[in-house]
Amino acid sequence: MTDMTARAPAKINLGLHVLRKRDDGYHDIETCMIALAWHDELRFGSADTISLTCSDRSLPADESNLVVRAANLLRETVGYAGGAEIHLEKTIPYAAGLGGGSSDAATTLKALRALWELDLSDDELRHLGAQVGSDVPFFVSSEPAVATGRGEILTPLDTGTLFSEAHVLVVAAGEGISTAEAYESVGPSDRDRVSISDIVTGIHFTDWQGVLANDFQEVAFEKRPELVKIFDYITVVGADYVSLSGSGSAIYGLFQERTEAERAAGKLRGYGLTAWSGRMIREA
Repeated sequence: MTDMTARAPAKINLGLHVLRKRDDGYHDIETCMIALAWHDELRFGSADTISLTCSDRSLPADESNLVVRAANLLRETVGYAGGAEIHLEKTIPYAAGLGGGSSDAATTLKALRALWELDLSDDELRHLGAQVGSDVPFFVSSEPAVATGRGEILTPLDTGTLFSEAHVLVVAAGEGISTAEAYESVGPSDRDRVSISDIVTGIHFTDWQGVLANDFQEVAFEKRPELVKIFDYITVVGADYVSLSGSGSAIYGLFQERTEAERAAGKLRGYGLTAWSGRMIREA
């Protein structure tokens, strides 16, 4: 089957402000998005139609899966007569605020562009990706970015020394949190606040705690009290900054010492939790 194999990285959000609800039902936000070396893997082969199999059989393999939706949208947009057999080896927890589904969709767009030999630019793929999901455009390049609008408007982010100094621990526990439900529960705020990009670029990450906020965090902690224990544990074991990612339910910590992040991940896996430690990446 395999003509091509591609990796789809996870992401974390450095802060997330919900600014206002729009007339179209979406919300305007501001956040910084950073890709991780943690990834799903997708395999693509030529075929007459679009089909998907997945290592996690609890995930749908029809149009409700963003991979299938992205593939069908690309095929219909360019009028391609063939298709693709796609296999998704799922590693990133879903509904966790780590962008796994969106990353899989963006990786599908990029891989099928190559497999089908399509003359489409990255910007054209981002435009298509925005029709699939708000986070999909980010994963076309996975370069550090400030995301505004509903998340699809991307501005390059200067991360300074963050990539060389910070080590990441991500923990996902139990069921995910529905993004739609999270937005229904959080109150948009138009109050004046320092922009997230100014905090990320102007303050060292060891001083972000209490300054760089995720507006979904309080809601997530109310819905899932066990997340507070994970948050507190990551803080106690030495993280300099701890936060919810996206709308949850994943919690991440940034450490100055790699060994501390790795040790904590090992202990949390011993408790039956999904935990990963590693580095941020600049592109995929």
